[in-house]
Amino acid sequence: MPNPINSLIPDTLYAQLDTLGLLNKKILRDLEIRVQYDRLRNCGIAASDAISEILEAYPYLQHDTVRKIIYSPRLSRIRNAFSSEPVAVN
Repeated sequence: MPNPINSLIPDTLYAQLDTLGLLNKKILRDLEIRVQYDRLRNCGIAASDAISEILEAYPYLQHDTVRKIIYSPRLSRIRNAFSSEPVAVN
């Protein structure tokens, strides 16, 4: 997995933390999904189509699981803390 929080820590530190097993892979995956969803929506893609595209990339996840990830208020706070990109507020 490439460093999804490269705006926070350098790739070398991420690789060390990963090697030591100190990263929560689920939270990082969920963060990537949320950022991907936001990018798709900002490009004008409908919410249902954005979710379908995410499900293609993560076929082991259920539709409801992706919805919970996308609409999680906790994950939204985490994403905003690590995001170097401006986030559109709807």
